[in-house]
Amino acid sequence: MPRLIGTKACTLFFALAVCVALRRRLCSFFGWCPKTSDAAPHRSSIDLQALDPSALLETFEQAQAMSGSGFRQPGYTIWGGSVIHGDDGLFHKFVSRWDERLGHNAWVTSSEVAHAVADSPLGPWTFRGIALPRRGVRWWDGMATHNPSIHWHPFRKEYLLFYIGTSFEFAPPHGTRFTNRSQYESAWNAKRIGVAISPSLEGPWARLDSPILSPRAGQWDGGITSNPAAALYPNGSVLLLYKSIAVG
Repeated sequence: MPRLIGTKACTLFFALAVCVALRRRLCSFFGWCPKTSDAAPHRSSIDLQALDPSALLETFEQAQAMSGSGFRQPGYTIWGGSVIHGDDGLFHKFVSRWDERLGHNAWVTSSEVAHAVADSPLGPWTFRGIALPRRGVRWWDGMATHNPSIHWHPFRKEYLLFYIGTSFEFAPPHGTRFTNRSQYESAWNAKRIGVAISPSLEGPWARLDSPILSPRAGQWDGGITSNPAAALYPNGSVLLLYKSIAVG
């Protein structure tokens, strides 16, 4: 578990939480806040028959049998993924990827958000391009982008791509396994949540100059903001769950 820079003794914990201040900030950003009657996030109706264990097992076995059903790229570690059904009839997947030679820890220094498409949510997937590339140390998310979560905003008529970004002053690793612990902690402590916006799943994605959610001094989320999980209400407002760490 990373050590927070500048602290003597920390109780480290991860949690999912929703705070009133966050809702106010997101309502202000998206321009539409939920009323009491809009108390539940939008979700599709559930086919109860599909929840039958035997049916689920059959579906899982069919998915396992499909060669290449996951998104893979030679030379890259692929992490996570968020899928949406586009107006073009294709399924669009956004994933984190980085050079596999760098090892797993390099996600915090070298990840980028990639885009792939398929005719089916089970694949096979075709690489489309990099949605959120490295854009330079002057930006809060300029050196790495990670953990994408894609959504359609019904009132803005745009796609929202939530993600986390990092920035740091040292040269990013290249070609060999990333093992520098102090550099890892420096990048890890810079994690912040952002959102990119586009009218098309093909981009281009407009990225903000600042995170949409930063740590709050003295609170449970005083260290970092990470791993956004968004739910859109029927009226277009956004509820965001996220992970953080306490500073003690």
